[in-house]
Amino acid sequence: AEGLTINQLKEKLKLTFSKQLISPELVIYLKEAKPLKISIIGQVMRPGLYSLNSNLFNPDEKNQKGLPTIIDAIQKSGGISENANLRDVKVKRKIPGSNDLYKTANVNLYSMIMNGDQKQNLYLFDGDIIEIRKGNSELNELTSIYSSNLSPEEIDVFIVGEVVSPGKVTLPSNTALSQAILAAGGPTNWRTNKGNVELVRLNSDGTINFEKFKVDFSRRPSKQNNPILRNGDSIRVRKNSAAKIDDSLSRVSSPVSKVVDILTLFKLLNDG
Repeated sequence: AEGLTINQLKEKLKLTFSKQLISPELVIYLKEAKPLKISIIGQVMRPGLYSLNSNLFNPDEKNQKGLPTIIDAIQKSGGISENANLRDVKVKRKIPGSNDLYKTANVNLYSMIMNGDQKQNLYLFDGDIIEIRKGNSELNELTSIYSSNLSPEEIDVFIVGEVVSPGKVTLPSNTALSQAILAAGGPTNWRTNKGNVELVRLNSDGTINFEKFKVDFSRRPSKQNNPILRNGDSIRVRKNSAAKIDDSLSRVSSPVSKVVDILTLFKLLNDG
């Protein structure tokens, strides 16, 4: 029965039984569905193989919850990255009854987000492969995407350096760099070098982005000056030269914590 639809299995069994029975009649239904194995690759936070509950129609329960969709798979993988091309998402599906034949469908998830086009959110079958390739979305598109259910509702960001409350901060998924600094209590006045704010991002492909920004709290979000953050981003607000001298003796007594690990990462990427 593997790889066959219910109707295909029914026809196959009727042909087999017709050799011994006259006009065999068969009733076949799915009693219980196994979890679907779905692969999602490309521009998502955690690419890989996932199990999704199918929740197919069960005659004993008298309800129908349906198959999982592309959106379910993206949510399970932690959401999309900022480089995702949602206008051309590919779904590769094995043709029933064949061993190595596949068909491919292209869907426009951006149209679903902006226009409510539900037919773009395809139902998934066992063995489906979803590929989200790299694109170049504008900031207003990214803001719409990060406000949708294609991204987690909240992200965790680590902020160290000259802010009132350094450490991990939980923020809405469409938060910009300057908003995150304010969420950590804001800069510590004269000690802060707001022209030297550093952002480290660990990408899903293993690479690291390291950028410096001049923070202006009156600026709107932008890729160049005030980027939208992603889960796991680390921010360091640097000190001015006077504060560095005052703190030179206190570094030895700093407590060992996650913050120390993040500071070590910054020192590897910069001269500290």
